[in-house]
Amino acid sequence: MSPVASYRRRLLSLAGTAYVVTAFLGRLPLAMSQLGTLLLVVGSTGSYGAGGASAGALALANAVGSPSAGSLADRLGQRRVVLVQSIVGSLGLVL
Repeated sequence: MSPVASYRRRLLSLAGTAYVVTAFLGRLPLAMSQLGTLLLVVGSTGSYGAGGASAGALALANAVGSPSAGSLADRLGQRRVVLVQSIVGSLGLVL
């Protein structure tokens, strides 16, 4: 059995198919927002450098902010953290 098939089988047996599909769909907007940012800035400015810098800044913000948001959600509850994170993330994208 290949390593990928072994990993897939173990992951599905531990977490279940519904969780894996839900987690995939839940994380999809992170990648799509970076791609959307890149395409929006390149389309607006014509500069791939500015588009890459914008998409990179968004990726870095997600990489730095996600672990701290996760620990806050564990301590304070998901509802409050997701509400604040949604507002702050939206404002960041607008800027």
